[in-house]
Amino acid sequence: MPKRRPDGLAERAAEIVAAQVAARTDSSPAAAPIVGGAGQDAVQDIDAASLPVGTRLVQLGAFDSEDVARSEWTKLAGRFEDYMGGKARVIEKAQSGGKTFYRLRAMGFEDLSDARRFCSVLMAGKSACIPVVTR
Repeated sequence: MPKRRPDGLAERAAEIVAAQVAARTDSSPAAAPIVGGAGQDAVQDIDAASLPVGTRLVQLGAFDSEDVARSEWTKLAGRFEDYMGGKARVIEKAQSGGKTFYRLRAMGFEDLSDARRFCSVLMAGKSACIPVVTR
């Protein structure tokens, strides 16, 4: 039988990853920064069809409408403002099983490891996040 992991190990790992992400400096030119404007955040929207194959993204969820996806971005940007800065929003219309849905993704990562670190922070905060690469 495998040994039991120490209590609090997952929480401590999430704290370490969050501290590492906070300490790094992002010099990635992949996305324009999110800037405030007239009481509302201005977000750079990227057309999913324009992304080159191999672009590193994170998927933040799949929603019934584009408006719901935009609303979810606003919520996440409020909860994780220190990490969402410099990320561009990608909303991709998709279909599966005869249903249409909208993938909410963030762009602006140097590499897959950078996307994974970002997701570690969001997942530690109980939010969905999956690193993906465009095909």
